[in-house]
Amino acid sequence: MILGKILGAVVLSKMDEKLKGKTLLIVQPLNENEQPFGKPLIAIDMMGAGFGETILMVKGKEAVLRLPEPHPPIDYGVNAIVDDIFIVKEAKKRKE
Repeated sequence: MILGKILGAVVLSKMDEKLKGKTLLIVQPLNENEQPFGKPLIAIDMMGAGFGETILMVKGKEAVLRLPEPHPPIDYGVNAIVDDIFIVKEAKKRKE
């Protein structure tokens, strides 16, 4: 899974028939510190994510498994909207 932030949407005038009615979003991947890394990606939205939201997306065939067949030609899919992120920096040893 890839953590990302929604930057915007893509509007298409001509497209593959399987993409009709689908929302495509521009997503900036984020690292574990929620800082941007890499180039923005285009992902199909299955969650109704909005501008500025933090999301989780998947890559490859998993990106379209929730959609009816025949699957649209897409590499990334938004499959969760993130509410909170908790990172434990250092695990503490338990006393025995």
